[in-house]
Amino acid sequence: MEETFQLRWGILVNCPTIDVIYIATPHSHHFQNAMLALEAGKHVLCEKNFTVNAGQAKKLSTVAEKKQRFLMEGLWTRFLPVSVEVRQFLQAGAIGTVTRVFADNGLGMDPYSDFLPGDLMVVKELAGGALLDLGVYSIHWVLQAMPKTNRRPIQILSTTTEYAVSGVDETTTILMRFAPSTADGPEIQATASASLRAITDPDGETAAVRIQGDQGETQIYGWPWCPSRLRVIRRGPGMNNRGTINRQDRPSTRRSIWTLLRGGRSCTLHLPRSSRESRDALAREHDSNGDHGYSAAGE
Repeated sequence: MEETFQLRWGILVNCPTIDVIYIATPHSHHFQNAMLALEAGKHVLCEKNFTVNAGQAKKLSTVAEKKQRFLMEGLWTRFLPVSVEVRQFLQAGAIGTVTRVFADNGLGMDPYSDFLPGDLMVVKELAGGALLDLGVYSIHWVLQAMPKTNRRPIQILSTTTEYAVSGVDETTTILMRFAPSTADGPEIQATASASLRAITDPDGETAAVRIQGDQGETQIYGWPWCPSRLRVIRRGPGMNNRGTINRQDRPSTRRSIWTLLRGGRSCTLHLPRSSRESRDALAREHDSNGDHGYSAAGE
């Protein structure tokens, strides 16, 4: 079976009529599959979680740059209108200097009854578990809240609750400490959490993400991967709350990607730097709390 699979992959990546390969295999095989496609000269769109560690992401980026191929992580949350608005508000200083961030992604499911045997979400050999499948969104929001020059934590601590049946993480909480973003500012603390069992928004009114600054707060509602609305709450008189934003601007996303494809370039907003930053945070969480036994096929 494995030989047949490898043969079919070889035919796929070497087909002259295929320009771009979209990879949506289990996390454990993203690196192997993406590298095979890049080395064959194909552009690659790889689903999140891009790779299981920062080293794999760096290797893929190096090959893509060498071969002048488009390479991108398919974390579409970055393109959604709420995400764009959040970046604009932060860059404009709407809440002042960021001091603290909370980001949570919890499904509210029972791992013992809600997942079928062999489901990739709970299989260690497929790099399942809460951190890689759900935590990527929490880490995304934390890094989005940081200035571009300050996205590497100076300290990471974490704790994990294990799913006893397979050994994957059922719940993971990461505490990150970042250097001050201004010369006279405070250090920034961030909490990124992910859970198969606990739920982020039990009543439809609980913010999944809170970005706190010295002049206000940005709150993001809905599922962290597809937020439905945001609020900007400013301190002092005349508070200004931002209403619902739920238009998903896919046409502009497609136009941007097509332009990059024609130029054989990675998307500068989303790769290689941002994915490597996210993988670096994950890798350092592994150092803090163990590697969860993730498989890294083909590394």
